[in-house]
Amino acid sequence: MRGMIRTVLFFILLGLALLVSALVGLVLQRWSGLRRFRAALVHVTAPLLLEILNVRTTTRFLASPPFSSSGMRPGMTVSNHISYLDVLVIAAQMPTVFVTSTEVRDEPFVGTICRLAGCIFVDRRSARRLRSEIAEISSLMKDGLHVVVFPEATSTRGDVVRPFRRALFEAARNSGMPLWVGRIRYPEGTRMRVSYAENDSFLPHLRRLILTHQLRAEWSWLGGIGAAELSSKNASDIAAWAQALVETDVFRVDSRLIREIKAQDHGASEQVLFGCLKF
Repeated sequence: MRGMIRTVLFFILLGLALLVSALVGLVLQRWSGLRRFRAALVHVTAPLLLEILNVRTTTRFLASPPFSSSGMRPGMTVSNHISYLDVLVIAAQMPTVFVTSTEVRDEPFVGTICRLAGCIFVDRRSARRLRSEIAEISSLMKDGLHVVVFPEATSTRGDVVRPFRRALFEAARNSGMPLWVGRIRYPEGTRMRVSYAENDSFLPHLRRLILTHQLRAEWSWLGGIGAAELSSKNASDIAAWAQALVETDVFRVDSRLIREIKAQDHGASEQVLFGCLKF
């Protein structure tokens, strides 16, 4: 019964947000602030959707984020990618425009959500189109928007970090704006339920999430690079640096968890041994 209520609430809220976005887009088709409005709408809606899904999020600040009490800084954030839930976790922190592929745009239902959320669609298979899309992304940042890119160009099961593709880092270089690196992580008990990759279908996967009692997510701000330094490096070096930050954090966090598990196991073994000696 609870799962049914959460399902209804989720789709009512999602439907209302999409309806507002569609109506504003219909009435103000040529409004230059439409994408900014949609980013703000997703920012407001995301925490409510996470609450309905019963997702408990934590944030680690290993570096200064692009937002503060004085406002939001334009630029680009890059991150690993595990699930569409990543979008809600990131959007709940800040109003931002997400970059995704033209393949996602063409998916039924999911593509509609992405269009009404103000996403930018890129076709990495076409060099000519990609050049114009890089220019568009750079222009948005120059206009004061913050953009999020998943440079793995696909989602994973969260157990690996795929190579970061260099192409969209050119947009950050050309914009004259800073770049931030983040990492999304779902603890082991949550990760396999949340990960959305390979042959997963959206609606059955979403239904499993809604019916899960509780989910946990962790977002980390790992580092940043200023506009001046960014413009002095090539896109390949920037991509390699960003990927290394994420991979280092994966190793650091996983190693810490392994040590904690071993310590717990060692403590349990001592308790068992003590119990045997006592009796």
